[in-house]
Amino acid sequence: MHNFYFGGKWLSYFGGRITKAPQHEIPVRDVSTVEIPYRDGDILLDNGRWQNVDFEREICFLPYLSELSAKHLARAVIEWLTLNRDYQKYKDTYNPGYFTEAYISNIDDIVRELPSLLTTKIKFNRKPWWYSELGQQTIDFEVNKPIVLHNPEKYESLPTIVITNTNVSGNTTATAKVNINGEQLNLKCTGGYDYAVLDGETLQYIAYKSDGTTNFVDSTIPPNLKVGDNQIVAMACKNTLLSIKPNWRRL
Repeated sequence: MHNFYFGGKWLSYFGGRITKAPQHEIPVRDVSTVEIPYRDGDILLDNGRWQNVDFEREICFLPYLSELSAKHLARAVIEWLTLNRDYQKYKDTYNPGYFTEAYISNIDDIVRELPSLLTTKIKFNRKPWWYSELGQQTIDFEVNKPIVLHNPEKYESLPTIVITNTNVSGNTTATAKVNINGEQLNLKCTGGYDYAVLDGETLQYIAYKSDGTTNFVDSTIPPNLKVGDNQIVAMACKNTLLSIKPNWRRL
């Protein structure tokens, strides 16, 4: 029987199992169409993104596996599914080694089929990409020591680069120059801030303090990491430690 992880817990924690093998949902490209008078056919405009994916899981719960009564188990499941709003990390045993982000769009009533069997159906909406756990590993830079990151997927990825300020008390801006596949980035972490995150996924470059204060750095966006080998080197660093998370992904 298969399992899924959502909101910090596995379905099996509640004595649950997926009862129906899911289909492999495929994201759809976000494309707009334009109609031109007197011209047959529409013009396609690619909006440069993939749309979210709807999917559902039919599940059952066996109270004896969770050591809870059917009544208390139903309450625990309802709390698990309703208290975890917004996007949550989702993974399942159908896609080992990968995870995505999803939220719950609808939950059917929990039906007590038998004294020892509860069933329901959960509808999710997820982001289009599955991210590999391998691609979440952070790689540290050393100045003038090139590294090669191999993208094993069939799609380009959007990396996350962290610039850590090693002289926060001195209120000095940390700076670095990084070359990724021939494209140079001039990076910095604002003086007085602990670190800055250049996030290719969210297209944001934000500096953070330990007290939670944030500050927009600038409009820099990291280049995509191509399929295959990527050549990366930190050419200069001042008061800085650098690391990169490649975010390998597939649809």
